[in-house]
Amino acid sequence: LLNRFRALVTPGTKMELYFSMGDSDEVSIGIFYIDRANVAYPDEKVSVSSRNAIGKLLKEQTFNEDNTFEEGSLIDNMTAIMQLAEVEDFFVGDAGKAWKLRFEPDVSILDGLKRVISLLPGWKVDETQSGKVGVGASTDPRFEQPGVYTFERDKTCWSYSVEYDDSDAASRVCVTCGDPELRVYADVPQSRWWVQPSHRTLFVTAADGATLAEVTSMANDLAESLSISGRLESFVGVFTPQLTLGDEVHIIDENDDEEIVGTITDVTHNFGKGGFYTSFSVDSGGRKAKARLSDLIGKASDTPNTNGVEIY
Repeated sequence: LLNRFRALVTPGTKMELYFSMGDSDEVSIGIFYIDRANVAYPDEKVSVSSRNAIGKLLKEQTFNEDNTFEEGSLIDNMTAIMQLAEVEDFFVGDAGKAWKLRFEPDVSILDGLKRVISLLPGWKVDETQSGKVGVGASTDPRFEQPGVYTFERDKTCWSYSVEYDDSDAASRVCVTCGDPELRVYADVPQSRWWVQPSHRTLFVTAADGATLAEVTSMANDLAESLSISGRLESFVGVFTPQLTLGDEVHIIDENDDEEIVGTITDVTHNFGKGGFYTSFSVDSGGRKAKARLSDLIGKASDTPNTNGVEIY
């Protein structure tokens, strides 16, 4: 990536990363856009930092004067937004809405999309490992759904540490809503790790407009997550480039017993002269198809923010 005087990669360069060993199939690690490039002589090294398309194309750009979208359907208007951002590969779900959109010129394209989909329950903006940006329902099969990966202690997973934290320990959960006025309690099942304080209650405020059924479901989900939260395990294992955030991890111990450890919250892939291995952290409060405790609290109190966008 070097010539005599400068790097051949500069900010804005698109970088596609794939990994294979021997005759194995290529595994896509992602598509990124370079922010910074550093050249070192006489070491003849180039180091770069980069972001994916969401970070580079959607988060950095604003609508400016191209801020009104008046096609007949929401899917057409969001498609026009993705084309405005010059995203090469994307998909947009169909919400069945005929919304026209107008944004303040200084609103970033990513914020604009997030403010629109905050009014569409269960929708998200995400990017696949192959670099395709999607706007649609979380269950849309075009999004990569969480996977399940199994490691064996001392074989495919050889280093680990455990951190315990009872800062979220509680015996009850109370979810309230201001409009309409609702208050629902749920008892936390006995913790797997310690005895909860008998009079400690976690209070969470739900967004206005929540129904009694929604508030009750939030309280029950939070109570269940509280009972298994508080344990964060960190592992180092065999190089697993397809491992990503949200995947579920199972561990097989020396007695061949298999345990569901939790959901991956942090992952780092190391490959090159320093060796080939993957380090990752697993949150006990997460299970497949169930959000982490912090996600559930955030979801409950997430009031749609439509400042800077007009929907008509």
